Amino acid sequence: MKYPLLHAGNHEIGASVGGGVESKNRSIARKNIPMVEGKMSFEIEQGNDGEIKSTLIVEEPLRHFEAICEGKSAEEVAVIVSRICGVCPFPYALAASKAAEHAFGFKVSEQTHRLRELALYGNMFNSHVLHALDLVLPRLLHLNSIIEFAVATPENTALAAKLLGLHTLGNDLARLIGGREVHSITITPGYMTAIPKEEELKAIRERLANAHETYDILVNVFASVAKGTNPKLPIREREFIAVRGDKKYPFYSGLISSTKGWENMKAAEFEKYKHEYVVDNSNSKQVSTEISKSYMVGALARLNVNHDLICEEAKKDMETLGLSLPCSDPYENTSAQLVEGRQVLIDAVKAIDELLAIGLHEEKRPKIKTRAGYGAGYLEAPRGLIWHEYRYNEEGLVTWANCIIPTGMNTGSMQEDLEHFAKHLLGPAKASDEEIGYDLDLLLAHYDPCNSCAVHVVRLGEKKEVKAILAPEAKVAVVSIGNVLAGDDAIGHVVVEEMKHHGVDGNVDYIHGGVTGLTIMEDLAKENYDAVYFIDAVDGLEHVGEVVRLTGEELLEKAKQSEPVLSLHQGDFTHAFRLARAIKLSLPEKIVFYGVQIAHTKVGAKFTPVIDTHEIAHTIIHEIEDLYYSE
Repeated sequence: MKYPLLHAGNHEIGASVGGGVESKNRSIARKNIPMVEGKMSFEIEQGNDGEIKSTLIVEEPLRHFEAICEGKSAEEVAVIVSRICGVCPFPYALAASKAAEHAFGFKVSEQTHRLRELALYGNMFNSHVLHALDLVLPRLLHLNSIIEFAVATPENTALAAKLLGLHTLGNDLARLIGGREVHSITITPGYMTAIPKEEELKAIRERLANAHETYDILVNVFASVAKGTNPKLPIREREFIAVRGDKKYPFYSGLISSTKGWENMKAAEFEKYKHEYVVDNSNSKQVSTEISKSYMVGALARLNVNHDLICEEAKKDMETLGLSLPCSDPYENTSAQLVEGRQVLIDAVKAIDELLAIGLHEEKRPKIKTRAGYGAGYLEAPRGLIWHEYRYNEEGLVTWANCIIPTGMNTGSMQEDLEHFAKHLLGPAKASDEEIGYDLDLLLAHYDPCNSCAVHVVRLGEKKEVKAILAPEAKVAVVSIGNVLAGDDAIGHVVVEEMKHHGVDGNVDYIHGGVTGLTIMEDLAKENYDAVYFIDAVDGLEHVGEVVRLTGEELLEKAKQSEPVLSLHQGDFTHAFRLARAIKLSLPEKIVFYGVQIAHTKVGAKFTPVIDTHEIAHTIIHEIEDLYYSE
């Protein structure tokens, strides 16, 4: 049976979802599968010994939003990061605004809080309807798009128009509060730059209240089409993380909770609980926790964490969709989104009633006293928990930024699910490669991944494979080599100071080794480090600021060959390193050398500004964090 694809742009349709099936010695590959934003691929290979290897690939081009934010004010950052996503831009602006308010110790008014919440409702409803109706439903029907469904019969045309009206309703609510449906112009740190009129709120309230009959149709259509589409396979246990509500179902505010770990975590606690890392097959960062290699966020996570706060109307939808809690089946995530859509219809009407009851009033831009420090902002985006963290200087300008996107959090979980389901599907089942590929494509689609939004990663040079050689209690040293008085020769010192400022959540010693040669090797051997990173100036690369990464063995080999890419202190540092190995000093197996091409070593001269020490520092920080937290 042919399985067409809901495709985008010039994507070439093959015999199955995501392109043609490649079969050779029981291998299945899907290339460039389009999602709500961006594409992804996967490869499944089963060897002669029955061993199954699965790889999830996110190849979207890197987007350096964090770097763009540096040097910008909190107000500018809220505008910039909302451009990360065209489907759910409001959560990005809200997360950046909340982070600034956290850092500066500012609390918004009750009106601003409620308006932000209402804007999020509009974005949440619109996105959920978009995913279920425009993306998943056609896949379930083996159609190329919702358009193909709509033009099939006059009855389908009328039905599609009616259901797409729900999509419009969400957009209209978002536009009313945010100024426009994409990239809000009213959300900024401290206040809303504009507020809706009472008559506008009353009009949208009536439309929301009258939307339930149409929403019933959407739920019933999806339930009838989706029935029996989930592979009947064992479901793996997983950790869910979501914002936990107090008295109502949460999207905008609450504390972060896990179904397997901490409950009601504050920002400072979650900041330590989650750990980002990078893998070679993905341009998206992945995230683990203290207890799980991966976790899942999104609608299904929110329902599991907040099951006691679901309204009665949404519970009826759960019955219609055949969804019961707790549930760990990722194939049910779209059903969970539809349950949440009903919750939003109910809660948005309540929010408008509360706003009208207290009365609307214009707000002036508040005077926010900036201060140097760290701020974290989080809330629930349609695809799950979104986390922004920034460091600010005294003037309130961003000096460092990190945005963790829901799809970034889910990428590790998608990889584990891909491997889990592939092993079962390729086991005793007699399904064809095409059928298995379709089931796995559908698995990823239910996650509702936004891949182009998740690729906020900066890597210098080739990313080496990182294996788990270090336990959480491991001890690492970062050592600078060079003369701090000799111009660019201070590169190691500058980078180490940068790393000390941003820090690594682990047992890391930062050491200024200077030009001490064998003495530093002896000192390192005494401390029994599990890994040591050296940072030094090099010569022989093409461009000033270019970085080379070498393992200890690679550095020794280049020294033997007298190749030009060597430490400028080869008569001291490299010689001392070779000598330390020769006399069998107990240096750790994990030794990494980062060399930076410099412009000059003039005594007393200024440091060359083109050398991006901040980027170099964060590259090494990410690698060290990989060692601590990846498996």
